[in-house]
Amino acid sequence: HVHSFSVSPPAMVEPAFANAGQKEGLELWRVEKMKVVQRPKEEIGKFYEGDSYILLSTKELPSGKRSWHIHFWLGNESSQDEMGVAAKKTVELDDQLGGAPVQHREVQGAESELFMSYFKDTQICYLPGGVESGFHHVEPEKIRRLLLVKGKRTVRVREVPMSNSELNTGDVFILDLGRKLFLWNGPKSNVHEKKKGLDTMMHIRDNERHGEAEYTFLDTEPDCPEFWEALGGKINVTKEGEPDEKFEQRSAAETKLFCLTELDKPLPHAEDGKLTKADLDEKKMMLVDAGNAIFVWTGAKAPDGLRKTWHSIADEYLKKTGKPNTTPVKCVTHGSEPEIFKDLFSVWTAPRKMTFGPQESKGVARSPVKRQGSADVDMGSLIAQKEAADKPVDDGSGKLTVWRVEGEKGKWDKKEVPADTVGQFYGGDSYIIFYEYMRPGSKKTEYIIYFWQGHQSSTDEKAASAFLTAQLDQEYNDAPVQVRVVQGKEPAHFRTLFKGRMIVHHGGRHSGFRNSQEEDTYDTDGIALFHIKGTNEINTCALQVPEKADSLNSGDCFVLVTPDKVFCWRGTHANDAENQVASTVAESLAKTYLGKGDRSNVPVNEGEEPEDFWTALGGKGEYAKVAPGQLVAQAPRLFDCSDCTGDNQIFEVFHFDQGDLKDGDCYILDTFTEVFVWTGNQADAEIRKFAREVAERFISESTDGRDPHCPVVMTTAGREPPMFTQHFPAWDPEFHNSNAFKDPYQVRLAELQKEKAAREAKLAEKEKDKVVVKDEPAAPAAPVVQVGSGETFSLEVLQKTPAAELGIPPTQKEQFLSDADFQDAFKMGKAEFAALPAWKQKREKERLKIF
Repeated sequence: HVHSFSVSPPAMVEPAFANAGQKEGLELWRVEKMKVVQRPKEEIGKFYEGDSYILLSTKELPSGKRSWHIHFWLGNESSQDEMGVAAKKTVELDDQLGGAPVQHREVQGAESELFMSYFKDTQICYLPGGVESGFHHVEPEKIRRLLLVKGKRTVRVREVPMSNSELNTGDVFILDLGRKLFLWNGPKSNVHEKKKGLDTMMHIRDNERHGEAEYTFLDTEPDCPEFWEALGGKINVTKEGEPDEKFEQRSAAETKLFCLTELDKPLPHAEDGKLTKADLDEKKMMLVDAGNAIFVWTGAKAPDGLRKTWHSIADEYLKKTGKPNTTPVKCVTHGSEPEIFKDLFSVWTAPRKMTFGPQESKGVARSPVKRQGSADVDMGSLIAQKEAADKPVDDGSGKLTVWRVEGEKGKWDKKEVPADTVGQFYGGDSYIIFYEYMRPGSKKTEYIIYFWQGHQSSTDEKAASAFLTAQLDQEYNDAPVQVRVVQGKEPAHFRTLFKGRMIVHHGGRHSGFRNSQEEDTYDTDGIALFHIKGTNEINTCALQVPEKADSLNSGDCFVLVTPDKVFCWRGTHANDAENQVASTVAESLAKTYLGKGDRSNVPVNEGEEPEDFWTALGGKGEYAKVAPGQLVAQAPRLFDCSDCTGDNQIFEVFHFDQGDLKDGDCYILDTFTEVFVWTGNQADAEIRKFAREVAERFISESTDGRDPHCPVVMTTAGREPPMFTQHFPAWDPEFHNSNAFKDPYQVRLAELQKEKAAREAKLAEKEKDKVVVKDEPAAPAAPVVQVGSGETFSLEVLQKTPAAELGIPPTQKEQFLSDADFQDAFKMGKAEFAALPAWKQKREKERLKIF
């Protein structure tokens, strides 16, 4: 939201907001004694858990206008009165800035990505305590609670009674004793619960306890006495927990949907109690009650007036329903919903699925007892299904700018790609592509921002690409359309932009984070092989593959780059589009590969290869060939057989690549001449049987003229034959090993155990290095000036001089200020200060740097 008018402040301006939002950057106010007080810049990023704050972000746009975001932040222990003041003052600040800002309600520990992005360099710090408002700080030593971690697809955490009778074999539990945390995994708990339990425990340690909490894993210390004593004694846990599916169904049933203006009338939704995207009305603002969190969704055509009151309406809902006032409330907007919101819906973007039996598909198989068998699959629908057309928005003749995402020491920026290499990408990097064009018959400039993420791009690079895209979007007043593009899944328009010159190389730049051990990885020997694959000029591109003979296949084209030549190799059965794109790519690489441009271009037909062609590939070798007279494979189709919802499903995967093969599923690859069944190592016996039966029916019921004795070829993850891999662009033989399933709980557990062992070893080393000096006379004690002696020092001297040098008690420095200096520094007298709780005294002394 950007304004183009001069702001006229209202008649009654909150004094603390007098000059708010006039300069780019962050401004912070805290609610103190029911008033807002601006905090110094050095305190931005530090939040007391017992307080409420208002944070204003101001951004100067290239047009000279400003955009604002107002966040009112509520600490977990903030009083209801303070929360109310923060919400009220947020509206006043919004009004003062002409109604242009976007408002956000933030709750400690559940802040929005935008809010957290302000502190990516400095980090956010939660501090115990708060200003005086009837708040009583709970010391960690007094905390005693037991948390249940439960769920299969959506894992939830909730508090349960402190008793050993709550433990069961199927779930994960966290015992929180303040300074000590314990993680107990039921023997039948699933991997998602274990990972969530571990993450939750470490979040408590790092954020709620500021890193000052010990942790114990009951997996390695099953008889830990402190854990069992806290729960009433050690028992043999045999009770089975509630099935995860039933728990999730019950949790889904508890999810309620309301129109924001009619909170007393929950809206009906799906018969199984689950929400779907169709339940949201773009003309309204809607409230979704997820039990442990509240979401306010703003439709694209919702009235502007409701934007200013959503937080107060949400607060009223919390009171009415008896929910804690610290329940997270998030405001999300149509088109930019976060994953945590989408997860509340059984179907957000429905996959392209087949119907089962004679009944219409409803998005999710519902049978709780009997899983669907292959006989229930509507085979006619399966065979006849075709991909929806992907029509480019224009012919790609607009203005194109491409940047690569680069970072050093965790700071990220865009680096423009030279014009002669636009269209060339590295699989280990992420890119931002900015496209400007005009629609036919329109004089208005339109914008699209694609952010492309390579398969081997690091997590931090992918995150940076999204963040930098959002920044670029703001520079153009939110006018561009943002599109996330994953390598191998590029939409037709994206590939159209590069006119048949899209090339994906191996390697990329290192992560850029301080703790990263990665290095730049590029092909530097001057030899590279590129696989040209596609069905038309739009979707055909070049992908680098291992430079070995077995990477070739008769059905496609390949470009082989050597230090002095570029060979354009045409497979016997390559299509016209692949031949044309191969020529274009060969011409481009001959001029640009590794910055060298004097290579000759040599066309080569399959079977007519010169000796130096094979030499560059390490010698002749076997590859997938088509013999004369043999039936030629048609465009392959891939079908995913999955039981992720608890029932067997099958749906087609379009624009597929190797990364689509998930280790927990089975897949059917139809090439007309063969039907392959690929089995993931984590797939269960039921889905394996289902996939084999569907493959056999696929052949017997096909009406496309194929041989009824067409073979069904069984293959497993990591053992795929060339006749299977040739149908995937740029097949990587090491992909399965590098992406094999790793239990995230075990990985994180190993990291933490290693961290704990290193810390203990370091402490032991310090103890060992301590030198005990015996039989030496003790140094004479420095004279100590007693409080009340009448001697005083200035605040500056107390700040800069150690107490030992002044001869005063180190914990009572403030008592050696004169009464006038004390009043000036602390804004209160010594008697009033002495009446404060200890934690408040400590905070004030820390503020003045005399603690």
